[in-house]
Parts: sequence; C-alpha cells; structure tokens
Amino acid sequence: MKKFVCVLVLACVIMGGVFAQANNAKNSIGLDVFRFLDRFLYFGSGSIYGTTLSVSYERLLVPHWSLGPDVDIGLWYGGGNVGFSFAVAAEGRYYPLANFDKLFFGATFGFILNSDYYSGYGLLGGRDTNFGLTMSAKVGYKIQTSKKIYIEPSISYYYQPWFDRIGSGIGSGSLIGDDWRGGLRLGLSF
Repeated sequence: MKKFVCVLVLACVIMGGVFAQANNAKNSIGLDVFRFLDRFLYFGSGSIYGTTLSVSYERLLVPHWSLGPDVDIGLWYGGGNVGFSFAVAAEGRYYPLANFDKLFFGATFGFILNSDYYSGYGLLGGRDTNFGLTMSAKVGYKIQTSKKIYIEPSISYYYQPWFDRIGSGIGSGSLIGDDWRGGLRLGLSF
C-alpha cells in the first residue's frame, strides 16, 4: 500500500510538470490521503482497523486569503470495540507567496463528536460519547501539478478539549486529543 501511494504521488507530480499551466483557480476540493490510509498502514499491529474520510473545500476570498469547511468522518474497529467520530471545522489560510498555491499558514476551528461502543461491559456493552472543540494550526505547501490537480503536504498541531460527556452529564474539560499530524492532501482546483 505504501508503494502504491508513493507511485500515485510521483505520477501526479510528473503529469503536472508535463501539463503545468498558469493557475487561475478560485476554488478547490481535496481529500487528505494520510488520514484516509493511516489505519490501513498500521494493519501489522493487529489492534485497530478503520479509516477517516477527511474532505475539504476552499475558496479564495481576496488575494492571498482563503476560507472553507473541513469535514472528517472516522470509523474504526478493534478488539470487539467500535468507534465513530464526526468533526466539522472552518479553515482559514494565508498564502504569502502566491494567491492560491505554494507556502501557506492556516488555522481551523470547529466541533467534534466522538462515540465509542465497548463490548466488554456486560450483555449490552458500554458507550462513551464525547463532544468538544477542535482547533489546529497548520503550515504546508500546495503544489499545483497541473492547472487542476494539486498535492499538498502539511503538518499541523491539533488541540481538542472535550467539554462534555454526553449521557453522563459531567463536564470533563479534559484534553484528549493534543498532537502533531502530518497531512498529504490530493485535490482539484477549479
């Protein structure tokens, strides 16, 4: 699977170099390949299987500034437990070198819902549902491989404080998701 992803990225870069033209795009949609494949790449551990579909839309508002939504839907399974997460956030970006490609700095703010179903709690199992905020700071580089196709490697720092445990009525305020994430988004500009 890793070889397939590397070949796909290399093919997009080569095709973009052959067909590159000036980019007059004002919109883009993308899929984060790392988030989609991250659980598949850990099959060797035998503990958790699943995927996250991370889709984004971006619109150039004024020169060098863009805004758009990000939606993440995650499903996983491991050891008889099943999990689901849903997050929606607004992402703003600043492109200091060009209008809609090259280096960018971004930030997101939104909400996340995380629900886990455990099989080890008696006949019916257990459930843990959390609701919280999701925020991140991101830096990356959008590479227009052609007039329409782009590749976007990035790194971001995520902060996800949970302020409620739905069902228990206890506001936890705990920090559950706090980490660095790499990203590789493939997308279309139009």
